This record gives sequence, structure tokens and C-alpha cells, in this order.
Amino acid sequence: MPELTAAVSALLPDPRDFAAEVPRSPDSVPAYAALRPGDAASPDGTTYAQWSDIAHSIAAPLQLRPGDRVLVDAAEHEQPVQWLLDPLAAGASIVLCANLDRDALDARMTAEGVTRVL
Repeated sequence: MPELTAAVSALLPDPRDFAAEVPRSPDSVPAYAALRPGDAASPDGTTYAQWSDIAHSIAAPLQLRPGDRVLVDAAEHEQPVQWLLDPLAAGASIVLCANLDRDALDARMTAEGVTRVL
């Protein structure tokens, strides 16, 4: 087994290589700017705080909780504002299905650990 470990290690790059190369290529590192709630988040001028308020106001009636896994049938919910922002605002995660087989919904929910379905 040591031979296999050595062979695999030889194929993988040394993780220290990345740290050594990054300072040499500052133009490839994206600029960082702190986001503030009052900054415009979209072309129409809607701020990050306003988007957050919208998401929380829509998510509240759904009673989503942190840790929920929300299955979304994209064919049923074409407007991404609700199915994307609501779970994220609540601290939930999204299981997005483009071609959901309703006959296999229970099996899909079990396999994905889904707690809620939109």
C-alpha cells in the first residue's frame, strides 16, 4: 500500500505551490471590496438590504428554518427570486430539480434529505 500512496502523491501538486505562485500573479486575483447593506445590488438600484428584506418577507410565511433542505421543481417555479432567495435567507439549502419525476418524489426526498418541497 505504501507504493500506491507514493504514486498518488506524486501525481498531486504540492499544495504549497499555489501559495508560492499567487504573489507572483497579483493581476489574476480579483479585487476585493467590502459590501455594505446600502450598496446597489442590481442595475435598478435595489440595495443589498432591500433584497434581504424582500427575501425575508417572502420566506417568513413559508416557515423555512436553518438547516432545511428545500426541493424546488424548476418547471413549477420559473421565478427564481422566491425559490433562490427564500431558502437562503432562512439558512436553508436548495435541491433544484429541472425535470422532477413526481412519481418518484418520495424516493428523491429521502435520497436528498429533503425536509420541505416548494
